[in-house]
Amino acid sequence: MELAGLRSNLAWGNLTDENWKLHNENASNWYTEDGIAYPLCGNISGARQCDDDYVCLQGFGPNPNYGYTSFDSFGWAFLSAFRLMTQDFWEDLYQLVLRAAGSREEAAAAKAAKLEERANAAAQAAQDAADAVEAALHPELAKSPTYLHKL
Repeated sequence: MELAGLRSNLAWGNLTDENWKLHNENASNWYTEDGIAYPLCGNISGARQCDDDYVCLQGFGPNPNYGYTSFDSFGWAFLSAFRLMTQDFWEDLYQLVLRAAGSREEAAAAKAAKLEERANAAAQAAQDAADAVEAALHPELAKSPTYLHKL
């Protein structure tokens, strides 16, 4: 999970990779709520967003619940799944996942919009191909003003 809200500064200039990493690993640059916790965030719709002067980066910051909540490897993901099945307070883990990954409904809506966009593009491409075939089969129609207006 390890998603941290980091203070962004657009006037950094030319940073070396080492300086960028040092800046991002410095906990004083991380977003905190009430100076205590490092809240989870994400960059997709539905996920918890950072404040305007922060940017959410993966791989920085501690994992929640003293490091026990993580999906960074199969073992940690299996432990989290086991916690979901057996714990009485499973809602906390569920809410942490939603804050980092976004809600299922919003992800489904975004996927449906993308599929509709692709379907419209495919339909337009098919129509363009059909028009090109028609123009090739009937070159005399291609010169008429009404046909040119159709294209």
